[in-house]
Amino acid sequence: MKTYEQGDAVRIEITVKQRSGRTFALFTPSGGCKITIYGPNKDTIIDAQSMTGEGTGLYFYNWQSTSTSDRGVYIVRILADNGSTQGTREERLFEIK
Repeated sequence: MKTYEQGDAVRIEITVKQRSGRTFALFTPSGGCKITIYGPNKDTIIDAQSMTGEGTGLYFYNWQSTSTSDRGVYIVRILADNGSTQGTREERLFEIK
């Protein structure tokens, strides 16, 4: 788990792949990727915001914490949305000390 200080910029990245036979290839879902960030108290900080694509299957989101951001573990949920099919669902954690 990555650790940051209050006021740090937090960069969250995801690589989306689609299975094709026995291999996986980078894939750009038609609905892009959405990110939700929950604070240490389970409050929603960011709710289903679009992530920025930077090439096939590569997405990122930059969140700027503040000098008063709650200290503790944050939960990040990412959803790759391919229309009627909800693709990659990923959960990550980071901490602000």
